[in-house]
Amino acid sequence: MISLRVPDWLEKHQMVYSDYTRIEEKVLSGIRDGLKRFYPDDQKPDVSIIMPVWNEEKNIIRTLSSISEINTRFKTELILVNNNSTDRTPEILDRLGVYYVNEPRRGISIARQKGLSEARGRLILLADGDTIYPRSWVDTLSEFLDKRPKFSVVHGTYAFIPPPGRSRVPFAIYEALGGVSRVLRGKKRAFLHVYGFNMGFRAEQAREVGGFDTSRNFWSDGVLAYDLSRFGGIRQLKSSNACAWTIPRRVLADGGLTGGFRVRAKKEFGRLGDYLFRRKVKR
Repeated sequence: MISLRVPDWLEKHQMVYSDYTRIEEKVLSGIRDGLKRFYPDDQKPDVSIIMPVWNEEKNIIRTLSSISEINTRFKTELILVNNNSTDRTPEILDRLGVYYVNEPRRGISIARQKGLSEARGRLILLADGDTIYPRSWVDTLSEFLDKRPKFSVVHGTYAFIPPPGRSRVPFAIYEALGGVSRVLRGKKRAFLHVYGFNMGFRAEQAREVGGFDTSRNFWSDGVLAYDLSRFGGIRQLKSSNACAWTIPRRVLADGGLTGGFRVRAKKEFGRLGDYLFRRKVKR
């Protein structure tokens, strides 16, 4: 369901800072303490959260603040992949005591593949360093995979966090347009809707298909979902517990909401023939 306002629980994590050292130590300590249960130990986890990060010093504390408050019945590990950041991201991760690995070759698919190679869980959840997750996110996606073996991929929805002083309503309308495109594409093209910042699958199956296509600079998440579809269906969960809240970085890069609407409309119009005639999608 599309939300016209930012939920109350998210406000706690909406820290705005130009210098993270100005955040109160008790806040940082609380995040650090909450993350300790996600550190790797001798017990094999059920779930591995893979989170690639590149120059996220302005966002990563908000993301980790939300992860630190996740409630889950699954033994879970958190693996961050520092993708050759040149800002203070590694310093922040060290300050929060976060376990991370370095991947000097830059690229989101390369970083995710590195995380997959490090993961020990039987279930994999993908997250991003500029996104805020609800408390039940891990259980919502993981329980679906456990209870529905006929599905190989699960993913949630997303919602944009409006910039300070901006209304949520136009962003909600923009998100609703994405729902229209999902209907046009149809269930046979469900992999086109999958976003790597809110996605889950089984580790064994992902490794069987070779994981992420590291030759791609974008959309490796959708390609992996396509490859995994040989094992089962793809399901999107639309509950608020599966909704990831993220900053509208790409929309703003397209020229704000007006530009974003124009870009999205142009893309969907260009794909209309594919939707109507169900043309084969190139991998």
